[in-house]
Amino acid sequence: MKKILIISILIIGIVFISGCTSEDNTKSETSTSTQSNQESDSQNSELIIKPSDVPELRLLSYQYFAYPKSESWVEVITPHAVPGKYYEDTLPIGYRYAGQLSTWGDDSGRRVNFVLAKYDSNSGFLDHFNEIKQYGNTKKENPDSYKNFEDGDPKIGENSYYSTEKDIVETTQLEFTHENDHIYILVTDEANTLNEAIRLAKIIESRLD
Repeated sequence: MKKILIISILIIGIVFISGCTSEDNTKSETSTSTQSNQESDSQNSELIIKPSDVPELRLLSYQYFAYPKSESWVEVITPHAVPGKYYEDTLPIGYRYAGQLSTWGDDSGRRVNFVLAKYDSNSGFLDHFNEIKQYGNTKKENPDSYKNFEDGDPKIGENSYYSTEKDIVETTQLEFTHENDHIYILVTDEANTLNEAIRLAKIIESRLD
């Protein structure tokens, strides 16, 4: 991920330098085009989770991701394998805002991870949720390997699913959809991770309306 981000930043830097060089020679001809690029390609979005939502945690990292304007994004992927470009400040030229991810935590090891992916269609959501529910059933059929596993439907959005596993720490993964948006939440703590994941999911859902 870091390597992709560095490459994206280098590309943006090269484009910027090239633009400045050409502007000296054709300033009057490019001013309108530059203004158009700024309006269409410099759009950004705020993080959907605010510090007040997780007051005991601090923001550890965040990135937005962009998808080519000329392509449609419909294939549902795992939250950690989002295609396209990652950026922090400026949307790459030729790309559109397609979602965000952020990590919050504290020194004790508590963590909350968010991924928001904005698809062009919800056509792949049903198959995705059927697959992850089937995977959950497979774990429940092997209680010796997954002694402290539970899952279910938290009834959030159009499709939703959670799974909780308890080991040295407790971890809950919760996913839900809202129209064409897919939201993934991962909460790690000593206990009560499901309640926290549901609380945060409801906050996000209210901001997507």
